[in-house]
Amino acid sequence: MTDEIQIWTVHESPPGYPGHFVARLWVNEQATGVARFATTLAAIREKLPSDLSMTPCPESGSQRIREIWR
Repeated sequence: MTDEIQIWTVHESPPGYPGHFVARLWVNEQATGVARFATTLAAIREKLPSDLSMTPCPESGSQRIREIWR
């Protein structure tokens, strides 16, 4: 039996989506192509599953990841 590890990464203003927040789903460290979009951090958080907990991330580069949800 394998357990899937699902993680959502929340990006602030990634390339192609300036001024937006984009949440991307990863399963077992593989990108899934599933994404959610919003114009505010609060709005993107509302689009994530409610049973997750958040880890803030330090600033890094142009594809800055703001938060990780597990």
